Amino acid sequence: MAPPKKTTAAPKVPAKSKAVAKAPATRGKKATLSADPGATPLLVRPTGPTKFTLYNLLGEPRAYYLVEPSELDRPEPDPKRKTVAHSVIVVDRSGSMYGAMADTRDTLLKLLTLDEYAQYDIVVTLISYSSAGDATCHFERAPIREIMKPGSKYQKAISQLQVTGATCISGGLKLALEKIARDELTAITVHSDGYANDPSPNAEATTLMSLVTGLKGTDAFVNTIAYTDYSDFRLLARLANAGSGACVKAGNIAAVYNSLYPIFPR
Repeated sequence: MAPPKKTTAAPKVPAKSKAVAKAPATRGKKATLSADPGATPLLVRPTGPTKFTLYNLLGEPRAYYLVEPSELDRPEPDPKRKTVAHSVIVVDRSGSMYGAMADTRDTLLKLLTLDEYAQYDIVVTLISYSSAGDATCHFERAPIREIMKPGSKYQKAISQLQVTGATCISGGLKLALEKIARDELTAITVHSDGYANDPSPNAEATTLMSLVTGLKGTDAFVNTIAYTDYSDFRLLARLANAGSGACVKAGNIAAVYNSLYPIFPR
C-alpha cells in the first residue's frame, strides 16, 4: 500500500482591509496655533513667527499662513499738548438715571477703550454718587492697561453700578477734588442727567460753583456729559465752563472723546 501523499496548504493571503473614510476634522476639538510639537498654545501671545490655519465651514483646512506679532503703532505725541495723566470719572447713580444707567456704563467702557489707545499711560479713578453723603470711590489710580484686560475687576466694578437715591453732584465732585495730585494734569468728568436736588437745587448749584472755583491754580479741569434729552444742560454747562472744561451730550463717542481732552499748551 502506497503511503499517503503529503498535502501542502496554500499560503493564506491576508484579507484586504476595508477602506475607512476619515471624518473631516471638527472645529470643536481643542486646537493650537501650530501642529508642530512645542507650538505656542491658543490664547497665549506668541513671541515669534507662528503658523496659522484657516478652516472652512466643514472644518477642513483651506489656507495656511505664517504670521508674526507686531506692536501696535502709537500716535506721535503732540509737542503742543500737555497730556492728561489722571482721569477721574464721576458717575451719577441717582434714581433719575434709571433709564440711562446702561448707556452710561457702555459709554464709560468706550471712552476707556479710546484712552487705552491714545493715552496708554493714564491712570483712572472711578467715583459714583447719589444722595448727600453717599459718594463712593470704587477704584483709584488704576492703570488703563489693567482696567481694559478682559474680565478685570475694574470692568466688573463699572458693570455693577446701579441707581439709588437722590442727586447730590457736589458730593461726588468734592471727593474727586481730593484725588488731584500736584503737578499732574487731571481730567474730572461728571456723567449725569444734571438734576441736582439734594439737599436742594439752589444749595447744590451754590456748592458746585464754590467747589469749581477752588480749581484755580491747579492742573485740573472739569468736563460734564449729559444723558437723556431731559438733562439739566444749564447746570452742567455752568459747571463745565467754570471748570475750564466742556459740556457734551452723550451720543457720538468720537465727538464726545475729542471734546473731553482739549489741547493745553506746555
